[in-house]
Order: sequence, then C-alpha cells, then structure tokens
Amino acid sequence: MGEIIVRPLLALLAVPPQVLAEAELYLRIFLYPQTPFSSANFNGPVYLSQIVHSGNAAGTPAWTYVVFPQGTYNRWHSHKTGQILIATDGIGYTQTLGGAVQVMHPGDVVYCPPGVIHWHGAASGSHFAHIAISPEDNHDVTWYFFPKLEYEKLGF
Repeated sequence: MGEIIVRPLLALLAVPPQVLAEAELYLRIFLYPQTPFSSANFNGPVYLSQIVHSGNAAGTPAWTYVVFPQGTYNRWHSHKTGQILIATDGIGYTQTLGGAVQVMHPGDVVYCPPGVIHWHGAASGSHFAHIAISPEDNHDVTWYFFPKLEYEKLGF
C-alpha cells in the first residue's frame, strides 16, 4: 500500500531519481512509524517517520509521516516556507488563526501558506495520520506560539 501511495506522489512532484531511490528505503518506516516524539509543542506524544530527508538535494522538500494518537494536537505555529498536509488515516482537525476548524479525512490535502499561524491534530475520538511536506525544508523555520485551547473550549 505504501508503494502505491508514495511512488506516484514523488513522481508527481518531480522528485530527483536519487531522492526517489532513498524514499524506497523509507517505505517500511512510513508504513510502521517507530519513533515516538514528545515536545512542549504537542499536548502528548506523536510518532514520526522521515520519508524523504531535505538534505538529499538542494531545494528538496522534507516529507514526514506523523501519527497523532486520539486527541493529540500541536500548538499554534507557522512555517517560514509553508506546509502541505496529506491526510492518510483517521480523522483530524486543522485551523488557521481566526478561521473555522476544518475536518480532515484520508485523501484530503491542506496547504498552509508561509507565515500563516495554524494547528492540526487528531479528533478526540480518533487517531490521525498525515504526511507533512515542508517545501525547501533546508531553509524552513517553524515558529511556535501560544498553546491551543482544549477541544471542549472550542465547542467540539
């Protein structure tokens, strides 16, 4: 299944052949994320797997597979170069500062422009997984801001 998803996506973005070859090495990790990650920027642990590292070639986007256990989300944040999210499993939410909360289902694609403050994470009753793509990631900077209110305070 991972090969069906990853190969066409990499080809669609015209990723250089050497990066495509390395991405194949990460297919197994992509399907079974093994690295728990905890940070003050999340309300609980998430699981990360690097699919494509940004250091492969100049300007190559970084692709990270992220799994949020149910009810887990990140703080409000923004990215210098923007961010693309491709929902792959479960039910998730995302919101830009001042905007409405959007529900994400597998197959949904969300683009967060550079500098736009947003958050994303799992619904309270479901885990959520996505591929996070950071364009030109070797120059990307993520700025974290104030904590996001709990879901119940937002009316979920």
